Amino acid sequence: MFNNNQNIVQSTIQQCFTILAKESHDICDYGNAGMSLATGNMPQAKQYLDALIAKYNEPYLLHALGDYYITIKDNALAYQYYQKALSISNNTDEKAIISKKLLETNQ
Repeated sequence: MFNNNQNIVQSTIQQCFTILAKESHDICDYGNAGMSLATGNMPQAKQYLDALIAKYNEPYLLHALGDYYITIKDNALAYQYYQKALSISNNTDEKAIISKKLLETNQ
């Protein structure tokens, strides 16, 4: 669905910055991070993820950064971020997914 509507997604994210107060712009950055990952703009995705992780130490952000490092073939850093994500996650499903990625990354 995203591939057929990239312009709509981009417009919506841009409106996010206009509509929301400055202190809520992190929501817009989440959208930009996701859009950057979906479109393969990895340097930009990393910028957004790094900024979000600096503010929010959330397992799904660490997991996404691990995925980023897999795409650039840096398995050592991917493994580190997956480990961090696993250590702070409270979600059983997320832990299962991350554990599988840790096994695959360690091979």
